[in-house]
Amino acid sequence: MRLSIVLGAIVLGSLLLSADLLAQAPPGGGGRPGGMMQGNAFVQAIDALGDLNLRPDFTLAKEQKEKLQVIREDVKKSEEQWRTAHAEDLKKIQTDMQAARDAQDQDKMREVMTQRQELMQGMPSGDDALTKVKALLTEDQVKALDTRITERQQEMRTRMGGMMGGGRRAPAGGGQ
Repeated sequence: MRLSIVLGAIVLGSLLLSADLLAQAPPGGGGRPGGMMQGNAFVQAIDALGDLNLRPDFTLAKEQKEKLQVIREDVKKSEEQWRTAHAEDLKKIQTDMQAARDAQDQDKMREVMTQRQELMQGMPSGDDALTKVKALLTEDQVKALDTRITERQQEMRTRMGGMMGGGRRAPAGGGQ
């Protein structure tokens, strides 16, 4: 029982770290901030706007799209500069995590995860960019955006719950 808990924790930690490190691809690698967990509010907003813009009842004007593209380019440039400046740190964390996984050293894994969290706190958040994006939108567009972001977050929680076995189960004995 204890071994399965330990292995489960190692697998979960590995999945989370791998997904986050892949999301922090090196410059030119085409990675996207936020990764699997979509933690970056700016990325969530841009993804949600992409969804909305495909709907017939939501239209972004040409000028809005042009300004959004400038904001996206600025964010991408800022993130690439941060990744370049921290490339060695990210690589060391990845190497240290792999070594801790190989050694099945939970304490070291926790330590490396803490180091990674501390490092990632310095990454550009995109909050200023999100404010600029919302300033470009009409009141109705902002409402639609906020609604779609909430929907996407719920969809992600549902998917993650299913992947992690988080669904509700019927009680033993048929549940009657």
